[in-house]
Amino acid sequence: MTRQNQIQLADTTTTAFIPLWDMCNHEQGKITTDYNKKLNRGECYALRDFKAGEQIFIFYGARSNADLFLHNGYVNIILLNYREIN
Repeated sequence: MTRQNQIQLADTTTTAFIPLWDMCNHEQGKITTDYNKKLNRGECYALRDFKAGEQIFIFYGARSNADLFLHNGYVNIILLNYREIN
């Protein structure tokens, strides 16, 4: 299992460890991470408002169960059920 992430920095894609991302669980949504060229930094925006003390989530991206298992250590039961039905 790997915790490496492909991210955009400047004009290139690189592999990086992002400790805060490791503390966030997955929630369906959209990619809210971007590279800010003006400030020369990566930025991650919340999918929705969170209350103080509430768990925060990020969208891991459109990944197959194989990728979720390899990179995040779990499989999405909804994807399993979808494949069983179809």
